[in-house]
Amino acid sequence: TLNTILKIFPDNPELWSTMGDIYLVNLEQYADSIPFFEKAIENDNQDIHSLVNLAFAYDKTGQSEIALDLYRKVLEINPSLTDAWNKAANILTRAGQYDEADMMYDKALEIDPGNAFVMNNKGYALFLAGKFQESVETLQKAISIDPGYSSAWKNLGAALNAMGKNEEAQAAYAKSDK
Repeated sequence: TLNTILKIFPDNPELWSTMGDIYLVNLEQYADSIPFFEKAIENDNQDIHSLVNLAFAYDKTGQSEIALDLYRKVLEINPSLTDAWNKAANILTRAGQYDEADMMYDKALEIDPGNAFVMNNKGYALFLAGKFQESVETLQKAISIDPGYSSAWKNLGAALNAMGKNEEAQAAYAKSDK
């Protein structure tokens, strides 16, 4: 088993990371994955894979501030990771820090301008910030990239509804059900 191999090769970050992956991805035991990723990083503090997964595990266990710090560290090491920008922005959105979240979504979209997932998240953050017109425009871009993206249609419906455009909102909601 991997536990036996870890005893033989305790300084191998890939083995520690693999154990973390098993707990994180396969078993969805987020808290149990944390010590394995921390050990991997102890052996290689530039291990992007382990840093990203450790941040994700901390976020899933409700420790969002630690997760955000880890995502920021990841982005210092490799600023081209769209997913890290997006996940950091999601944490900031949940914390109501919309301006900083918007900047991080924009960084992700600079790297991957055709990413409907990030575009949808940005649109939703704009909606939460009360910037309904910007939200609508951003969500429409997400939908133009992926016309079948039901979450973007649902978020568009919410933004249109907030603007008092009830018929357009209902049409968007109807497309989210398809």
